[in-house]
Amino acid sequence: MGPPSSIDVAERLRRLRNYTKAWRGMAFSPSEEGIPFDGRYWELYGGVLATSVGDSTLIFNKLPSHARGIKSRQWRIEDVGFPIRDFKMDLSQDLLVILDFPEQVSSRGGGSCAIHLRTLSMNEPHSSAADTIIAVPVRSPYDPDYAFDIMICEDKVGIMFTHDPEDAPEDIDIFVYNWKIASLAIHIHGCNKPINTFTFLSPQHILLGILDPDYPRLEVYSLYQEANRDPEWTGQDYLCAFLYEKFYDYRASGSMKIQGDPAPSWAPLDDREVPFFTASESRVLCVSYTIEDDNGPEFRDVVHLIPLLSLLSLLPHSADEVGTSWLWKAWSERTTMHEDMVPEPTWCCYVHGARFVYVSTSEDPIADAQDMMPLTSFANVIDLNPVALRREYSRRGEEGLIHRSRTLSVLFWTNREFLYTTFPLPESRARVMISEDNLILVKSNGRRRSPSPSTAFDALHRSRKIVLSSGLTRCASPYLRHGHERSPSFHPMPRRVSNSLCTP
Repeated sequence: MGPPSSIDVAERLRRLRNYTKAWRGMAFSPSEEGIPFDGRYWELYGGVLATSVGDSTLIFNKLPSHARGIKSRQWRIEDVGFPIRDFKMDLSQDLLVILDFPEQVSSRGGGSCAIHLRTLSMNEPHSSAADTIIAVPVRSPYDPDYAFDIMICEDKVGIMFTHDPEDAPEDIDIFVYNWKIASLAIHIHGCNKPINTFTFLSPQHILLGILDPDYPRLEVYSLYQEANRDPEWTGQDYLCAFLYEKFYDYRASGSMKIQGDPAPSWAPLDDREVPFFTASESRVLCVSYTIEDDNGPEFRDVVHLIPLLSLLSLLPHSADEVGTSWLWKAWSERTTMHEDMVPEPTWCCYVHGARFVYVSTSEDPIADAQDMMPLTSFANVIDLNPVALRREYSRRGEEGLIHRSRTLSVLFWTNREFLYTTFPLPESRARVMISEDNLILVKSNGRRRSPSPSTAFDALHRSRKIVLSSGLTRCASPYLRHGHERSPSFHPMPRRVSNSLCTP
């Protein structure tokens, strides 16, 4: 998709071809750019990589794109005026969201917490916000057992507070605000509940990841429900839900994560330098969690890649459809589920647009099939963009189709094809993130969000370099792959369900 631009159509087409060819052959720029990182926090979103310095300073790097003709740029905000607990930015709206959460009790008896809305370029109060400081009614003062997750989608800002002290049950609060009018859109609270993660499904909906041991699921909530809605999560008042199977003797364990960037409706508005970007209808979400064998200590990692449109197409269109729970076979047909494609748990920016990246070693059967050297790490990129798939079919025909069951033991079924490319990493312990134009290689011994500031400070001051692009010594042609079908059993939840695409 192309935004308004001063670049003519012929030049856009030339850049698009170069961009497609570069990703298909993993032909990145031969130069590398290192970014030192000695702080506690970082973010990667909308083509901008941000890192913190000390408690209150931020450095922003707009990542370059040789194929799209986008230049790199760096700027910094020296002091935001308070210790940063977390932050998020959106270059397309010139928006910087900063969480202020001092270690003190508020006059209301809970924690004193606020969202600051500023311009990303100048660190000034954002002119589109009716109130540039939004007070958040958290239940307890700040302590190191808090964790945060901030999301931005157009005029919505969502924050998930996770408080997990050793001597009390885990407490979850999700707040979504319309930041332009300082209005609360939804509040969901759960104490000792299986709420693990959330994301925006659209500017009007959020998606919750529920890691019920027997019936993991995704729940959709509307941001336009009644204002006096009870915030307590019950697992019954969702707009609709998407249910996972109970696969054989395995049950869900650990935690669930939903990742997908950028936001569903994100676009580089008013950026004349950008000739094109990934269309929203091509974007995917990645749901990952762990399953455990009831009969023994065996664990498997599950990765589920879901085209955004496959969920949006099943949202209720009438009051009679509200509360529908979609059975696995009804909603998973256009999705891709695999085991052993383990995403990076700490540097969790492994999805962008329709691409998903994960790291493997030569012990991985896919890497072995490529005749790679042993004990080498590889960055593996999966592309589910339907346009890219059609283009590859026309270029290679059925030549590239390989059944995954030929190389891997398959527990799950899928009938969705995808493009697959891989190349060796320069260091075996490097971690990889992905953006519109770059693979970012990270050397780190630290954690992204540590509950202990002193521990995080010590860990993150070890040697670290973030590499924006890597010269390749070897690259492979893409392969089209699809999964092996199996028909598992299912035990429905005690809620109205639908096993077809018709009205329940």
